[in-house]
Amino acid sequence: MIHVYVAGPFRSPSPFTVRQNIINAERVGLWLAEHFRVVPVIPHSMFGNFNGTIDDRFWLDATRDLLLRCDAAVFIDGWSRSEGCNSELETCKDVGVHYNFIHVRDDGSVIFNTAMDLDDFTKFIGQTD
Repeated sequence: MIHVYVAGPFRSPSPFTVRQNIINAERVGLWLAEHFRVVPVIPHSMFGNFNGTIDDRFWLDATRDLLLRCDAAVFIDGWSRSEGCNSELETCKDVGVHYNFIHVRDDGSVIFNTAMDLDDFTKFIGQTD
């Protein structure tokens, strides 16, 4: 099975925004599983309750390790404002992990940012499957 890492902002000064970031990542993960039959790897869900327990560097390193074990990654809106996501995108580029960009609409629905992203992802999972 294909494993797809879901990258998106997590940290925020507001606990409400952190929760919204987790919900958005989970929406994307479920959408990927339902529509493409891939296994979503969602660090937000895996470690969200550990926020503030161990230093951020540990969690950034841990999630990088997860990313390296995945076949592809998708980046959620707001990724460019996230230190972790910027690092994850660089990792994808450096080691050749396939990546695309995803948008979560105001109504909670999920789409690829562009038709090219959708086409590229569809071709990728077809080739890897």
